[in-house]
Amino acid sequence: MYKLIYLHVPSAWLSLILYTFLVISSILFLIFKGDIFFIFSQIFSKYGLIFSLITLLTGSFWGKPLWGVFWVWDARLTSMLILFFIYIGYNLLSFLLNKQNNYKELTSIFAIFGFIFLPIIKYSVEWWTTLHQNASLNFSQNSFVHSSVYLSLFLMLLSFISLICLFIFLDLKIKFIENKLKIE
Repeated sequence: MYKLIYLHVPSAWLSLILYTFLVISSILFLIFKGDIFFIFSQIFSKYGLIFSLITLLTGSFWGKPLWGVFWVWDARLTSMLILFFIYIGYNLLSFLLNKQNNYKELTSIFAIFGFIFLPIIKYSVEWWTTLHQNASLNFSQNSFVHSSVYLSLFLMLLSFISLICLFIFLDLKIKFIENKLKIE
C-alpha cells in the first residue's frame, strides 16, 4: 500500500505544475493572441485533469486504511478537488463556447482566475488543522524521509514529465496535421 506514494505525490506535483503552465500559456495567449498558446493551454488542461484525478483516486486509496474512509472534507483534499473541478470547468468552457468568437479569451481568463487555488492547495496543511499529513518532503538535514524515497519520487516525477512531453508532442503533431488538412 505504501507504494501508492510513488504515484500519488508526483501526480499531485504534476497537476499543480501543469496548471501553472496552463496559466502561463493563457496569459501569453491574451498578450500575443497566438493560437499556439491556446493549443498549449488546452493540452496542459487535458493532462492536468488526468493527473489531478489520479491524485484524488490514489489519495483516497491511501487514506482508507489510515482514516477509515475513502474521503474526508479535509482542506488539502477539498482544495485538490476544487482544482479538479476547475480543470473540468476549463475543458467544459472550451467545449461549450467553441462556436463563439471570444471563447479563447474567456477560457484563458477563467484559467487565470483559477490560479488562486494553487497556493491554497500547497499551504492548506499548514494553515488549517487537517487529517492530511504536513509536507513530509523537505530538503533539510532534519528530514525524516530516507534519501531513497526522494530519489524514487523524483525518478517517478521525471518519468511522468517525460511521458507528458511525449503526449504534448503527439498532440501538437495531431493539431498540425488537422490544420494542414483543413487548409488543403
